[in-house]
Amino acid sequence: MRTKASISFKKRVLLLLTSCMFITLFSSTVSAEEISIQRISGGNRYETALKIAEEVNPDSTEFLLVSGENYPDALAGAPLSKGRIPILLTSKNSLDSQALTKLRNLSKPKVTILGGELTISSEVTTELQNEGILYKRISGQNRYETAALIAKEIRTNQIYVASG
Repeated sequence: MRTKASISFKKRVLLLLTSCMFITLFSSTVSAEEISIQRISGGNRYETALKIAEEVNPDSTEFLLVSGENYPDALAGAPLSKGRIPILLTSKNSLDSQALTKLRNLSKPKVTILGGELTISSEVTTELQNEGILYKRISGQNRYETAALIAKEIRTNQIYVASG
């Protein structure tokens, strides 16, 4: 006699095998010759982020500002960049000097700070205000809530979950 659980298990196995078959049939192989690699680097992570920003969108006046000392908000915010909004790094208590120079040279830059004052302090926002730079902050009570608030900004029907 078949039970509901055994039928359900068989359906799951069939679905898994079918999925594997489709992935195998419809996936394409990319050879090493087809991939172009460009290395972008700086003297430190802050300079590297600035160089990447120049590559991503050299004319951008909109930036994401994340901690260069604590990665979770940057990781959660990467999709928010949509591949065209550069991500700049800063330290907790002062705006990175190279990032500040970049922002000063722009007409009406806008900055979105990702994370609370424990990762990027009010001293950084004071620097932004003193420079006349418009900013907003996306932050929650903890990294998980911050990630959820960032996800709401993205406006997507897909979500990926990571632990940590």
